Amino acid sequence: MKHTILTLALTLTSSFALLAQPVIENGTFPQVGDSLRTAVDNLPSGIALDNDGSNQNWNFTTLQSAFVNSTPILTVQQAEGYFGFPGADYAVIGENANFFYRTTAGQVELLGFFGQDPAGLGIEGIFHYEPPLVERRAPLEYQDVNTLSSNISFAFSADDLPEQISDMLPISPDSIRIRLNLDRTEEVDAWGTLTIPGGIYDVLREKQTEVQQVRLD
Repeated sequence: MKHTILTLALTLTSSFALLAQPVIENGTFPQVGDSLRTAVDNLPSGIALDNDGSNQNWNFTTLQSAFVNSTPILTVQQAEGYFGFPGADYAVIGENANFFYRTTAGQVELLGFFGQDPAGLGIEGIFHYEPPLVERRAPLEYQDVNTLSSNISFAFSADDLPEQISDMLPISPDSIRIRLNLDRTEEVDAWGTLTIPGGIYDVLREKQTEVQQVRLD
């Protein structure tokens, strides 16, 4: 499974030069008490993202959204499954899992999650990324390229499988192991100005290409 994602990262620092390239610093890293607010426009029009390079101007003033989703950044103890991640600094509660993060001076790492298994078998458990999955980096600048690989390995008894799945197996195994392998490439391929209904911002654009493979042993 391969995903390519384009993100526009907002800087929180001022730029003294008119055409200065923005730099994302670690002051943008999430902290307990923050909230990530996102809005989705299902029918965008007149918006172009395919221009690369320096000093771009992205005009998103036509964006419209019926709702805004707010995701709070919580203390680790506020999320079920926290006991499996003693090194975490904060947690985010998702739809099917609780995610646990660790922050250092230069990056934010996703340690893993508690919830539904990545293979979609309906198994609930604690899943660790080995090594932790880097979600944010600082400083982040134009033309930065980063690559990473991470894995999940989770073994469980075949008795824990839902009957509708175990009945489909050609054999009756004693145990099953879920293996997930993830490879990601991140490239900051443009910088410029982003205009949205809420304001005008200096931004970097980062392209993510991710390949995931899920196997059962």
